[in-house]
Amino acid sequence: FAEKRQIPPEGEPFTVYPLSSRGEKVWRFALPVGRYYNTQSKTIRCRRYKGGKYISLIHYGTAKRLDKSWQQLQDSLNINGYTLGYPPMERYPRNKKNESNPYKWETELILAVKE
Repeated sequence: FAEKRQIPPEGEPFTVYPLSSRGEKVWRFALPVGRYYNTQSKTIRCRRYKGGKYISLIHYGTAKRLDKSWQQLQDSLNINGYTLGYPPMERYPRNKKNESNPYKWETELILAVKE
């Protein structure tokens, strides 16, 4: 879509996996761009995120010990006195298919916080 519309990317594409306590799983594929674009599409959206803060942690390896990394990030949130602003998210900036060494797999754990 971006290539067809000649929208220049401002970074590598990534996947966001919002965590939900209700068991719903919605994957979002994203491409950072420098400004807002009106896509006029029902399935492709351009979203603006003004301001806000988040804390994140890069987890290396398989998802086997992901819970330990989430706990470490949650502890950081509590220590710094932040309040959670949005549901936690996981971002996969590296495609596992291109990297055979699981210790180089990256998952970014993200907690958006209220200011």
